[in-house]
Amino acid sequence: MRTTARVSRLEIRPGHTDNYIVRQEFAQVSPCTFCFDRNKKVSIALIQRVASLASRTSLLNIHMRPYTHELHVITSGYSQPHIRITLTLQAQTDIIMWRSFVLLLVAQPTKLSRSMESFRAQASQYCFKYDASLTRIAVGVYTSDSDELLTFAAVDLPFAVNNEAKRQNTMEFLAIIFGLLLCWRTNKSDFHYNLHGDSISSLAWASKDRVNSKLARRGSIVYTTVSMHLNAQVAVTTHIPGKLNIIFDGLSRLLSPSDVGLDISLEYNACDDVTLLGFLHLCDPEATIDTIDDHIHVLTSCQQLLGA
Repeated sequence: MRTTARVSRLEIRPGHTDNYIVRQEFAQVSPCTFCFDRNKKVSIALIQRVASLASRTSLLNIHMRPYTHELHVITSGYSQPHIRITLTLQAQTDIIMWRSFVLLLVAQPTKLSRSMESFRAQASQYCFKYDASLTRIAVGVYTSDSDELLTFAAVDLPFAVNNEAKRQNTMEFLAIIFGLLLCWRTNKSDFHYNLHGDSISSLAWASKDRVNSKLARRGSIVYTTVSMHLNAQVAVTTHIPGKLNIIFDGLSRLLSPSDVGLDISLEYNACDDVTLLGFLHLCDPEATIDTIDDHIHVLTSCQQLLGA
């Protein structure tokens, strides 16, 4: 029988104490999250406590990973824990999301459930080789054992673009999301995958499931939602120096698929896939993502697109 960690009912095997730790920490998350008014000043110590417990709890439900970073960021410049500060609008939204999550678990405790086996290193089935410019993203999906190309695609970003270099890591991260969407469109699910790319930040964001950029916050929500839907997890990330990361994108290197040895018959026509482009449009770094309404809109839109 597979061992699982749950909030109210636990299955514990001798020698495995992780389940008890999970229950003990979640028992602290609930009162800690509700014990203050988010519209008033809150002590650094309490915010740090909430952030720490939230980060650990989100290991069991990765859908909550995007709602931990801001809670850590707003306390980073303070050394005295008794100081009280006003929560940023984004931090207030994160608190609302965590309170909603806690209330959900009161009604449906099995929502916080993850097998112990899933925490161990897993063999990968696929490898995403990706690249991005500030206007276009590209990815190829390969088998991880034989390096056989399964499908590939390149597409212009479906939102207003500019030449600001600060956007580059976000675009690279969207290329990873693009890879997940290709897997979704080609009926792949329940898999682990490796990543080959030249952006250290995007590799780290995907492997840790934590995005350290407000520009990529929308993308982070889309990434976790699609990952959970597919039950897809990163196995190994490999940084490929830019000059060696030769990926067909149809723009920056002015290469055709055949120029880089790709079988044209395996190209997925993403340009005409309105639903796929809808996911990418949700990731627009310039669109607002501060209020609870913004977050609900992104989450609801993701679910609607997945059901399309």
